[in-house]
Amino acid sequence: MSEELESQITRILLVEGEKHERDLIQPLLPGASCELTTVNDIVVAVQKANEIKPDFVFVSSEYVSKVENLEELKKASHMFGASFVLLSSASAGASAAQYDDVVRTDQGKTELSHRLNNLLELKRAKLELTWMKQRLKNDRKLLTKYFSEDIVEGILQDEHANSLSGRHQEATIMFFDVRRSTTIAENLEPQIFAEFLSEFFTDIMDLVYGNKGSVNKLLGDGIMSTFGCPVPTENDVLNAAKCALQIRNHLATFNDVRPDYIIEPIRVGMGIATGKVFAGNIGSVRRMEYTVLGDPVNLASRLESMTKDAKVDILIDGNTRHRLGNLIKCRKVEHSGVRGKLQEIEIFSLDELLVR
Repeated sequence: MSEELESQITRILLVEGEKHERDLIQPLLPGASCELTTVNDIVVAVQKANEIKPDFVFVSSEYVSKVENLEELKKASHMFGASFVLLSSASAGASAAQYDDVVRTDQGKTELSHRLNNLLELKRAKLELTWMKQRLKNDRKLLTKYFSEDIVEGILQDEHANSLSGRHQEATIMFFDVRRSTTIAENLEPQIFAEFLSEFFTDIMDLVYGNKGSVNKLLGDGIMSTFGCPVPTENDVLNAAKCALQIRNHLATFNDVRPDYIIEPIRVGMGIATGKVFAGNIGSVRRMEYTVLGDPVNLASRLESMTKDAKVDILIDGNTRHRLGNLIKCRKVEHSGVRGKLQEIEIFSLDELLVR
């Protein structure tokens, strides 16, 4: 729970009668966390409620007959989310219906103390629930910038989501990069280039999300996306391949209708690799970042760079190719080695998908 919520003062507005309920109630309230304001007139109480915005409005049963004024006070109370509570020395009967709760003042001090504390704890629990719902809403809003809705749901239900932790798991990594972006930027005003890149990336990210992928990082003129983490599925490798081919198709359409200020067709490179990665939160308790680390990440980045020399737009590694089997049409690409790799790596150009 937030420090602000922990330190919050509970404000109580008491409309007391001739029985001077304040003398009975105040000694039973936790003084450090409660602030009690007393009035002895309903009209004044309405004004006071608008002024102090209480959490509770306690009303003496002596005012039960003043129905119209009570209704106005009730509306003012509910405007600020306050509980409207009747204080009665006997059974409230039918009059209790217009109140949120009833507290009997003819009980012993011990029972009355428990009753008041239960009311306060229930109110605090409701405030905490509201705070948690708001935090969840804010977390969801932030996460939907990087993950699809179903993956966001999985993250929010993950017991590790807010801790420095993670897991080793298999995933498919895809790097995407816009070719010759520096040249494009040189021919445009900075704001126009930024707007173009933002709109273009929005379409690419939508395709990633649509294939149950996640956007792990925005890399200036590129994107690192993951399929299978944080939430794995049975079709992560296939989803990555589908996404890459959909990006290819989208790019062809985009280039046909591209803005006049984009003089040359946009070219991209994509690299896809599959294998074991570490996926989780790293950093400190002050700042955490969800990241994915491992050999497939480095390899996917290298493959994306190698698309330039191979003169193709999509390269996949042997692990990805073998997991896809006869679901794709591809060609083996000869190469002189992958930078940073001692062992031989099979590389394939992804041509098309043979399933729908």
